[in-house]
Amino acid sequence: MHTVGLPPPVLGTTSTRRVGESEFLRKLCERRLSPGDPSILQAHACLLEHFESVLAEEQRARDGLDPESVHQTHVATCRIRATFRGSRNVFPAAPIRELNREFKWVADVLGHVRDFDVYRSNFREYAAEIPEQDGTCLADYQKHLSEL
Repeated sequence: MHTVGLPPPVLGTTSTRRVGESEFLRKLCERRLSPGDPSILQAHACLLEHFESVLAEEQRARDGLDPESVHQTHVATCRIRATFRGSRNVFPAAPIRELNREFKWVADVLGHVRDFDVYRSNFREYAAEIPEQDGTCLADYQKHLSEL
């Protein structure tokens, strides 16, 4: 939540109070956000930046020719979800829940593709760690990976 316009809590008091008894926190929780509120503007700016990243990388990620595009799209979708979590009190809950489900699905798929890209690019290093007699059986698997 945004704290502009609220007086800061008084520090240095000798009495101990429960968090729920804090006048500052009570006013903060009661505060209603308006469309031009800095909290809403900041959350909107973050989402816009990450949406633009997804759109910029989308076609290359779909084409599958650039593993870095898959990675950047995955990072952007994870950041969108983090912005949703950090802005719970800023946006309406129902639409954000639905969008979050969709972006979770996208992030999960991209995460699996990214894992595959990393595994495929590091296959030789992984195979070198396996004893030679066991590593020979990986030739067919390496061929399979290269065909995907």
